[in-house]
This record gives sequence, C-alpha cells and structure tokens, in this order.
Amino acid sequence: MSEIGTSELAAQLPQILQGLAAGEEFVLTDAGRPVARIVPTSPSVPKETLTDDQWQKGFDTWMKEVEARADRYPPGFVLDDSREAIYGERENSQL
Repeated sequence: MSEIGTSELAAQLPQILQGLAAGEEFVLTDAGRPVARIVPTSPSVPKETLTDDQWQKGFDTWMKEVEARADRYPPGFVLDDSREAIYGERENSQL
C-alpha cells in the first residue's frame, strides 16, 4: 500500500490509476496523517482471452449441464420471474 500526499495527488493521478488497475491500494495523507484509502473497485483479475473455439467449447459444456437439470421440473413448468410475479404480492399486501 503506497502513501500519497494531498499535494502530490494531482501530479501522480496517471500512476495512481495504473496502480489501481493492477490491484494496488493507496493511502492519501494530509501533513503525514492518513485521511483516506483509495482502493480498486474490484479485485484485480487478469482477463483471459478465449479463442472462438474455446468459448464455444465452454458454452457447449454449460448447455449440457443445463439440459441435464431440465428433468427436475414437472412437464409444462414455466418459470415466471417477472418483476410483477416477484414483487406483486408484496406491493399489494402493503396497501
């Protein structure tokens, strides 16, 4: 975790942004006293680049898993996950 003085903040902004993108955290200090912590929005996870064939293979595997679970529901079952179905009863009961 690197310390940055408030007087240096503007001058070092490009380096700070690069550090944040790499997962680094910073402590902002004012007259040597810590006043804030600057952290990346999410953990740094290297993005994996997939070829079209790799992506298709992963998707096909996922679809097979989904199809294997299809018999868990009774014939004719339709999932209603609309907002109205989820929240409708709750909104009506508060009236």
